[in-house]
Amino acid sequence: MKVQINIRGRVYHIRTEDDPQRVQEIADELNERLNTLAPNGRHVDEYAILVITALSILGEAKQKEEAMKQNIQILESRVDRLIQKIDQSLEQMDPTQNK
Repeated sequence: MKVQINIRGRVYHIRTEDDPQRVQEIADELNERLNTLAPNGRHVDEYAILVITALSILGEAKQKEEAMKQNIQILESRVDRLIQKIDQSLEQMDPTQNK
């Protein structure tokens, strides 16, 4: 499927299997970030604006990835403790353990 997006006044036609509405939302967010750094009508180095914006987006993604990894480690630790407690409870309930 083709999706038409507009980034900083330039129209792009993108082929994608993704939801067109989602692609448009992402394009709109990118356009907003780019325009925050360099509003339309100002003479700017478009390439520099793109690089700065890309670095910002990747930095945010990396922070979220690291936070997610930390949360996974915390959850794995909690699951391990719960399994240990369940095992202990089962051992206490097992009548063959009392012999």
